[in-house]
Amino acid sequence: MMSLIPFRNHRLTSFEPFFDSFMKPFFSDGFFSNDMRIDITENEKEYVLKAELPGVDQKDIDILVRDNVLTISAKRNEEKNEQRGNYIRKERFSGTVARSFTLDGIDDSKIEASFDKGILTVTLPKLEESKPSFRRIELK
Repeated sequence: MMSLIPFRNHRLTSFEPFFDSFMKPFFSDGFFSNDMRIDITENEKEYVLKAELPGVDQKDIDILVRDNVLTISAKRNEEKNEQRGNYIRKERFSGTVARSFTLDGIDDSKIEASFDKGILTVTLPKLEESKPSFRRIELK
């Protein structure tokens, strides 16, 4: 059995609904609004995680597995613009975003990742289930 469970620190759980309802109108759009947007699909052999990372260079993506936790982090640098001027509206953010998932039943030695057109794809092969062995023991 495998689980890809979002890894969260639950110390502030009771306050989250309050902060979410207060902050959501201000940060509901954009890359760094909440977290990177992720889809996870499953088939017989593997899980496939796809993350939207618009405006991120491949060299600024880091994928780590440590103590059964998969962490994906990405950094988007602000464009350097020599033209000086005041922003009337600024919705594009720069900085770092990260997501972590607890892994169970994954062969972490075979995890693969690719990045194309702002979509990170991480393939997480399932561990092969050991088949129960059966053998008759003869009496001597």
